[in-house]
Amino acid sequence: SQVVFYAPRDFSREDFRAAMEAETPAYLRGQVRWRGVSPGPDHAFAETDVLCVPSGFEAFPLVMVEAMTRGMPVMASASGSVPEMLDFGAAGVVVDPVTVPAWTQALRGVLDDRAGLGGRAGLGGTGPPAVASAWARAAADGPRGRRSW
Repeated sequence: SQVVFYAPRDFSREDFRAAMEAETPAYLRGQVRWRGVSPGPDHAFAETDVLCVPSGFEAFPLVMVEAMTRGMPVMASASGSVPEMLDFGAAGVVVDPVTVPAWTQALRGVLDDRAGLGGRAGLGGTGPPAVASAWARAAADGPRGRRSW
């Protein structure tokens, strides 16, 4: 298994890669790739099996919508609207609490059962029609349909 990271736009590719490679522990160097800035989501998603969004806070991460419309499984920290976006775990992996041990456990679970992640309710059909349907249901529920804030 390999982990691929892309840089935010405010880093130059070379500076980002050099700094991150220097911080990567020796035992992980063969498993971690630092790519720098991606020209767009299709480029980045071409080598992605599972999108991981380990942020401490994301109000509404569009990268998750981009991945889900392409049928890509998603794992994300339980923050902001992420639990609702992943239908409280039915359409992806919601990592809670947002800690290194919780992410380690969640990633191990995904690596041990990749087929289970792809077969999870909502992920088998996350292409544009399924995502549009999920958003239509959420809009129809309105504020009273929310399960948490």
